[in-house]
Amino acid sequence: MHETDRVVVSPGETADLFSSSFPFGTETEDGMGCSPDGNSGQFTVIVETRVGGNQVSSTYNVQYTGSDDMTDCEVTITEV
Repeated sequence: MHETDRVVVSPGETADLFSSSFPFGTETEDGMGCSPDGNSGQFTVIVETRVGGNQVSSTYNVQYTGSDDMTDCEVTITEV
């Protein structure tokens, strides 16, 4: 899936989602992303369901180390 705002996942199915941007990209103007000096931040994932309009969200800390290039950057994500 590319440039997608919504993904429909039917019961019993799974979907792997990937991002080439925040929080998984090179350092941005607002400071997030990979940096040789290390960098950290936080992001929230929100999942909305069609069943009863339920919404589930989780917040994560992200730590970047090693490089300003994603191919050499170590990204560590932990749930808050």
